[in-house]
Amino acid sequence: MAFYVHAEDLRKGSQVLSADGSKMLEVIRTETQHTSKLIELHVEGSAPFITTPTHRIMVPIYGAEPQAQKAEDLKTGSFVLCTNSIARKVSCVTTLCEEREVLAIAFKPDEPVTVCSVPCSMVLTKGLKVKATRRSGMNKRANNPEQDLSEQASAFLCTEPGEYSD
Repeated sequence: MAFYVHAEDLRKGSQVLSADGSKMLEVIRTETQHTSKLIELHVEGSAPFITTPTHRIMVPIYGAEPQAQKAEDLKTGSFVLCTNSIARKVSCVTTLCEEREVLAIAFKPDEPVTVCSVPCSMVLTKGLKVKATRRSGMNKRANNPEQDLSEQASAFLCTEPGEYSD
């Protein structure tokens, strides 16, 4: 069962799963940094991702292993690797000029991890409502202990004793 942790909750020594799910990576450093420039990436089929210009993003390389590329070097039309190593097209790259505090995290070994942006507001749902099963006649059984078990089974199966077949 997978679960996700907010980056702020990671500490030195925390363990996270690599993006390909093959191994555990150890957090070896967390550092709060200040930035005045951010990059907002819009990738087809994914939520927008806001990061620092120097953040390393995994990109596919035809005929070779994927490589890390700085977010500021990505262009509209570039491809990036997403969940399950699926290459998706970058549909928009926007530079944002705003002061922000960010968290830099280093892992050992230095391998990709999955990053999920949590929406600030989500719809709460409960799914399908299941009606309670009406159990009429359940007290009759307790009051009539002499009733034959075959009669109980036939009542349950809606057949007469000896008439049931697969």
